Amino acid sequence: MDSAQDRDPGALDDLLDGLVAEYSDRVEAGDHPSHREFLRRAEPSARPGLERCLKIIDAGNEPVGRAMVGPGERLGRFKIQRELGRGGMAVVYLADDPELRRAVALKVLRPGLALDESHVDRFVREGRAMARLNHPGVVQVFEVGRTGSVHWIAMEYVPGPSLKTVIDGLHAGGHGTAEGLGRMVQDPSLAEFASLEAACAQFLKGPTEGLVAAHDAGLIHRDIKPSNILVHAGGRAVLADFGLARADGDPGMSLTGEPIGTPHYMAPEQAEAASRSVDARADVYGMGVVLFELISGMRPFDGTTVLEVLDAIRFEIPKTLRAVAPSASANADAMVALATSRDPEKRYATAEAFLGELDRLSVGETTEARATLGGPMRRFFAGVGAVFSSRSSEYRSAATFLGIPLLHVVGAPVHRGPGALLRRPKTAVGWIALGPRAIGGVAIGGLSLGVLSSGGLAAGLIAGGGLSAGGLTAGGLSVGVRAFGGLAIGDVALGGLAVGRGAIGGMAIGRYTLSGGDSIGPYAAYAHLPERSDPEVYGFFQSEPAPLRDIYLGIFGEEFAEAAARADEPK
Repeated sequence: MDSAQDRDPGALDDLLDGLVAEYSDRVEAGDHPSHREFLRRAEPSARPGLERCLKIIDAGNEPVGRAMVGPGERLGRFKIQRELGRGGMAVVYLADDPELRRAVALKVLRPGLALDESHVDRFVREGRAMARLNHPGVVQVFEVGRTGSVHWIAMEYVPGPSLKTVIDGLHAGGHGTAEGLGRMVQDPSLAEFASLEAACAQFLKGPTEGLVAAHDAGLIHRDIKPSNILVHAGGRAVLADFGLARADGDPGMSLTGEPIGTPHYMAPEQAEAASRSVDARADVYGMGVVLFELISGMRPFDGTTVLEVLDAIRFEIPKTLRAVAPSASANADAMVALATSRDPEKRYATAEAFLGELDRLSVGETTEARATLGGPMRRFFAGVGAVFSSRSSEYRSAATFLGIPLLHVVGAPVHRGPGALLRRPKTAVGWIALGPRAIGGVAIGGLSLGVLSSGGLAAGLIAGGGLSAGGLTAGGLSVGVRAFGGLAIGDVALGGLAVGRGAIGGMAIGRYTLSGGDSIGPYAAYAHLPERSDPEVYGFFQSEPAPLRDIYLGIFGEEFAEAAARADEPK
């Protein structure tokens, strides 16, 4: 059987681009990822080429004998001043442009990566893609060049921090404020907004306008994230790093079944290991996640490994904004929910539509998302219904009490793909909890624990299940004050085999026993032998609450009613 690379000669390059970018980012962050983790995500035929690239990255990160440029050296007409930062693919320097007398940021491809033409091609594509745009919301590219074996891009120098740094500082030690955001980005006007979410919306309008311009030029960014949004002094934010950009109609940059982008901000169609088309709505998804994180300081999905994050994006309903940031408005909550919808068809159709919503949110107007998604009840039923679809597995209500969701639903385990293991189902924990494992006030599941509980194994004040334990229980095996089951043990027990002070069953053992078969106890009554019925037995069961008397009447019919009436007659 031919591999994916045999079917598409360009697939290997695209596969390496995605995995190599991810590996490089993790190495630069100080992580030490194993090659095996990445190799197992590629088809066997692609692994030798992938491993070579990973080794090249390792070599490119070695400091000794690898520095090809440094302060005082020139690349083209640009004179390097100092290093600004390092990314997985490149090193960025502050440089001087003597002709135009301005500072520029010089992005230099790492020496190790320059050994592979696919990475050189990706680097040059980034420069050309950004050079096509001339918008204040996008970092400007001045020149793409090569000096000897060194590939570089000269671009606008942004002296401020990245949005990632802003978010970390804004939410450090507590909830952020509009004033805090204004201080972090050096824009005092943001402090005048009525809420943090309004200030965040205003702040993100600039880079979103840049994204609209990119889409109008036929470019899809595909790696929207806070570290790719840079902040000028005065608060002007610009979109940077088009290294994964794809031009419409460019077959060399299309997806080939491997995720491309940063995991936490990937749209589900990017995270899925399948050849799904990716369009501008994937960038809208990324912007929705950025807005979520800027307001709350958290991300909709997280995990201890990249695979866990990708798994969550593919199979789980994202956290609602208000679930992690209760002060957020229904407008902001609905806007984020619509932007990060799993189905691209249900998201904002364009970045321009998302931009319009930012404008409404910034001035406190009702967002179109809120009108589209409806009120709490409509969203509740939509969320619960999504859990039982083939592509969803979890729903948490935005409303909580004592920090616990009012409703938490976990669907059945979802299969990852041919030959893959089943996902382990999560435990549903909420005041109303439904799932394979459920804990809550009202719990329904294969294994459930709650005040009112129903499941294969159930424990609670009122419990129904194959094996149930509680105050009032019903199950194959039930133990409780009132027990109904094939085997029932309790103060009052009804079952095929019933053991209790008051027992009803095919075989009943207890002080007061009522049976259609065997009955063992000092006071026994037989439904099919009225002459052997003891009035004291019926008197005991007649004293039960009315709903239970109805159950006994349903089991033994008129004989129970007549005998119970005789038991009430004065002695």
